[in-house]
Order: sequence, then C-alpha cells, then structure tokens
Amino acid sequence: MKLLNTLVLLLISFSLYAQISGTYQCVNDESILVKITKSEIEIYQFLDSDTSIAIDCLNQISLFISPFSFRNDTVFCKQKPIFYQISEYILILKTNLNYKLKKGFKFYCITKRDTNGKMKFIGHWKNGKREGRWIIYNNVNKAKGYIYSNGKIVGTFVPDPAYNKI
Repeated sequence: MKLLNTLVLLLISFSLYAQISGTYQCVNDESILVKITKSEIEIYQFLDSDTSIAIDCLNQISLFISPFSFRNDTVFCKQKPIFYQISEYILILKTNLNYKLKKGFKFYCITKRDTNGKMKFIGHWKNGKREGRWIIYNNVNKAKGYIYSNGKIVGTFVPDPAYNKI
C-alpha cells in the first residue's frame, strides 16, 4: 500500500510539473524570462535587445534562482508564494523579488514541454494573443509552423528540423 501511495504521489508530481514547466517571457519587460524545470525556477534577463533569436543564449544575467514547489496553482520558493498560475500559459508574480521584478508582472509561456521532456510548442505573445511564428509539435514530435496575427492563424511555414527556434 505504501508503494502504491508513493507511485500516486509521483504521478501527481509529474502532472503538476508538466502543468507549470516551460519558459515564460515577461510582458512588462520582454528581456526578462522565467525558466521552470523539474528541479528549479530561474529568472534571468537578456543583455541583447532581441530575445526572440535564442532562448538559451549566453549573454544573460541571473536575477533569481531557487528550488520550488507547486500546489493550488501557486509556485512556492522556500515556503514563500512567488507566482500564481492563472492559466496553463500565464503566470503572475505575487511578490517583489528585487528592483527589476515587481509584484503583478505578467509572464506568458513561450516554450512548453511535456512530462517526457518533448517540446510541445515555441512561440511569442502580444497583448495576450499568439503573435508571429509558432512551432507546434504533435504527439510524435513532428513540428508544424503557424504564423499568427492578433491571435489568429494567417499562414503556415515549414520549421527547420535542425533548430527549435522561431
């Protein structure tokens, strides 16, 4: 019975991880990104002006890094609530973390992975709607490219399979 309870808790943990994991871009300052992995949350800022060219570039500074827990749509770091998840794609900062990270800042998910680590999508937002080039992956990790304007699909493209960039 104890083993069964442990397995159920692990399944719940993986499900919660899949719900919150990803990379989120700040609406208030697009140079600030939040990356949530299985083990930690990191908030960093790009020093380049164009954050859309690469999500994992070297020219960045770390603003905050910590292990986290997730429950009841809230991300906790060291027992303190940091983010509130208002949808699968949107986080709201619940507290001031430093002079650059203010309570109420909104973050939209720009990359999402499933529980197996496979990419689900890569894309950007504008005014709360999908905008520009998006790559969306199906269950067998086959990519399709869509071009969005004001949240609506206006075209398609063939993504380069060598890169997970838009």
